[in-house]
Formats: sequence, C-alpha cells, structure tokens
Amino acid sequence: MKDVKKIIICFGLILCGVSAFAKGKMVPVSEGWKLHYGDNSAWKNLAAESLDSSWKTVEMPHSIPMENENGFWLKTSVKIPSELKNQNVYFEAGNSYGAMEIYIGGAMVGHHGTVSPKVNFSHVSNTIAPIPADAIVNGKVDISIRCKTQG
Repeated sequence: MKDVKKIIICFGLILCGVSAFAKGKMVPVSEGWKLHYGDNSAWKNLAAESLDSSWKTVEMPHSIPMENENGFWLKTSVKIPSELKNQNVYFEAGNSYGAMEIYIGGAMVGHHGTVSPKVNFSHVSNTIAPIPADAIVNGKVDISIRCKTQG
C-alpha cells in the first residue's frame, strides 16, 4: 500500500473567509475552489474564471493528498460585498500543515513558512492576509494559494 502524504488546508465557514475587521463581517469562501498539482509561478496570475479542465473543482475544507514533491495550487474568485467598499478587507486562511503563499490578484500578500527554495513550516491555526483595494476589480478578487509540504 502506497504511503500517501497529505496536506490539510481547512478553509471553512469559521476559519476562512473574506472579512472586514472594521465591521466584523465574514464572507465564507468554501465553494468554487480549483486545484492543480504542480508548481508553476505563472499560475498566480491566471484568472480563476479562465482555468481549463486540468484544474479540479474542490470544496473546502478539504484534505488534499500530495501526489508529488511539486505541491499544488488552489484558486478561486470571491465576490466582495458592496458594504465592504472602502473598508480594510482581509483573507483569513484556517489550519495548515504545510507551507503556503497567498496571492491576491497575482501579488503575494501573505505566507506561512517558506515554499522555496526549501520547504519550511510548522502547524499554524490561522493566517490573515490583507486584500489590497486595487486588487478588487468589478467587486471581485482572485485568490491563489501555492502549497507544499516536505518530501
């Protein structure tokens, strides 16, 4: 039986969302995620709505088996409620047992551990990353997460 390593990314109603701390508003980000195994830094710039069929649809929270040493990417597009306009808006990621980088609109806004050149991480229960106002286009924001675990 093959020993399959797993990385657990918990993006649930409680632990993850787009929120404006000023108003205490939380928008769940559990649906609409796309998963792709491999590691290509250009994927941070792909629009979530333009992904091809090689990106598998997953719902969060989700335990993702590691198929290779190259890790994987997660992507989604989130509608930002109009009442959050002109507010400080954040992406909140839940539990992670791997290294991750969080990209908003193609720019890195947060991370847990290091993904490259050498993977380094510890368990973390929460990572919060700001969503830059200029990354919100037509009321939406693209979120990309690059994930790896040690081999």
